[in-house]
Amino acid sequence: MAAPKVYNGSSWVLSAFKQWRSVWEARPYFYDGTEWVSLFDKVPEVVTLSGQTNTANAFGSTARSEIEFRTNGNVYEEDNNGTSNQVDSTTDWLRPTGNETDYQIRFTHVGATNSQFGATAAEGVWWPFSSGSFFIWISTTGIGFQSESETVTIEIRKGTGAVLDSGTYTVNANREDF
Repeated sequence: MAAPKVYNGSSWVLSAFKQWRSVWEARPYFYDGTEWVSLFDKVPEVVTLSGQTNTANAFGSTARSEIEFRTNGNVYEEDNNGTSNQVDSTTDWLRPTGNETDYQIRFTHVGATNSQFGATAAEGVWWPFSSGSFFIWISTTGIGFQSESETVTIEIRKGTGAVLDSGTYTVNANREDF
């Protein structure tokens, strides 16, 4: 009997075998880009960045809009009231969760840079999730009407590998006095 083969992305190779209950059983494996993983032992991790726009409005006080990529594999938006909402509970940013610290994140500006914008790391610098969650934010300052906005592209990779996904995220902050 010929041994079963699996495709590793570039060629067909022999799959691993395991004796189970006195019967030789083929164990299909796939290469996830960093290691060989059994289809029976692990569901492949999927990185998804669906993009998001978050707007915070304030009357008579500072407006602050924030998007947070947490170390629990989820993305949240938060406004100046401290209200935190999960962006997309079915996909963003890692499913299944559990190995978030293996990943890194970075941002690049889309267009001009707003001086009221901030982020956990400098533009273009990979931030390891092993160091904590990653934030982007914008806020208003001073008095009177103000409207601030910033759009960035977010990218995530595993280890030092290739970018797995990217998405466009926008934070808006609007302030108006009474």
